[in-house]
Amino acid sequence: MMKKFFVGFVFATFFVACGDDPSSAKDNPISSSEETSLSSAEEESSSSNTNAESSSSKRNATVESSSSTPASSSSSSSTESLSSEKQESSSSEAESIFNPTISYGEFLDTRDQQSYKTVKIGTQTWMAQNNNYIVKGHDNSCAYTYLNPDLETTRDSCEKYGRVYSIISAEKSCPEGWHLPSHADVETLISYITPLSNGKTAQALKSLIGWNEGDGTDLVGFSAIPENLDARNFSFTYDTIPYIEYWTNSSVASGANICFRLSAGVDTVQISAKDNMLSKSVRCIMDESAAPIKSKEDLLNPDITYGTVTDPRDNQSYKTITIGDQTWMAQNLNYADSVTTPSLLGRSSCYEDSLKNCEIYGRLYSWTAAIDSVELSKQGLNCGNHAFCEMPETVQGICPDGWQLPKLKDFQTLLQHVGTGVEDYPGLKLKSKVSWKAGGNGTDIYGFSLASANHENAPLWIAESKTSNSDDDYIYVRYFNLSYNSDSQGFSIQGPSSKYSVRCLKSK
Repeated sequence: MMKKFFVGFVFATFFVACGDDPSSAKDNPISSSEETSLSSAEEESSSSNTNAESSSSKRNATVESSSSTPASSSSSSSTESLSSEKQESSSSEAESIFNPTISYGEFLDTRDQQSYKTVKIGTQTWMAQNNNYIVKGHDNSCAYTYLNPDLETTRDSCEKYGRVYSIISAEKSCPEGWHLPSHADVETLISYITPLSNGKTAQALKSLIGWNEGDGTDLVGFSAIPENLDARNFSFTYDTIPYIEYWTNSSVASGANICFRLSAGVDTVQISAKDNMLSKSVRCIMDESAAPIKSKEDLLNPDITYGTVTDPRDNQSYKTITIGDQTWMAQNLNYADSVTTPSLLGRSSCYEDSLKNCEIYGRLYSWTAAIDSVELSKQGLNCGNHAFCEMPETVQGICPDGWQLPKLKDFQTLLQHVGTGVEDYPGLKLKSKVSWKAGGNGTDIYGFSLASANHENAPLWIAESKTSNSDDDYIYVRYFNLSYNSDSQGFSIQGPSSKYSVRCLKSK
């Protein structure tokens, strides 16, 4: 399995699209760079915890009072009767969350024997209830509801409203066969319901109750209720905007993940990045049985018109794509002739030693093979594990004539065209629409169509190296990477003996 190393590319400061609720201490815009600072979010989290502790004593007192043994037998039967009526009412309220015109399925989580309503929306199957699984070792509090205008809060039934999670616990919360949705999953959901709802996508996902009157149509049975509503009558008794936010597994920077938000009075789903230590709700989505990938053409975007180039060394053909003023191969290199190119001898392989993986996803090469170190040595450039060399302006490497192994500036040029900001989601745009795990597929709007055989990370070699800071003369080399759980991209360093893929860039 390839090692996962991710260092965020330098981002501009970005604006969080989801509107911040003035009554909530949980949300704060994030500034993202190669070393993202989350100090403001940590202060905010501290503030939120302080407020939570203040109201927590009231909530805990309520819970202890309601569950304590009556002081006298004379009040016992009365208490039991009230308790029974309350449970019956609670059950009725919970059922009233769902759209009576929708046919729901049901799923039993065998980890804790909890049942969840499920709903089929287009090609996706979603849970129609917020996740309520307790992740061991994490504080998964019940999603809270407000009880009065004084903002005194209490934890209502976890079964009705689910729990809230940091991103670390959220990624562990879904049962086997389900996953935390990706940004791409959410975009697929939005794309499906947009024409059905005349563009009022948030309305279509909101429950019929709990929001402002007429604000939720629950058109597709998603049945989302706000996390800050009055549990007694599903209404708001103070001047605050009802909303709920859900995590996705898609990161955009160090310490920040995409969330999607539904807000009262807002007709569309809001997408933004939030500090991943904040607490958000979770809706799990069922793993899809993806169509089998039978050839490398299956990884391409069918809506894109590609060019073609044939490598005369072995007559293999590759699709090409022009992005801005660059022309890239849209498929990973699969050249393996170690007789013609001695640098390849013992330095390339197929993922899991499967020739089929090479045919679909290309070969994996050490960096010394990728740069064609034998050929460079003829130029007096001795590049390897303990030999640093300044690369020439253009490095053909193992690419065919007329093509080259890209340098750092070449990837930077690509990203400038795609968009380098966090809200540009460059990783999402460059990943293939298929083959990534846990819903981590891309939109592939430029036809770059990057994927890998391990379905998690797709690192590509860069024709540049740097020396170690220590005295061992070890050489580190650069690579570019996309991951299943990121809407962004990364540049990082690795040892030259690691094996990654090669994307060739047309020489000018």
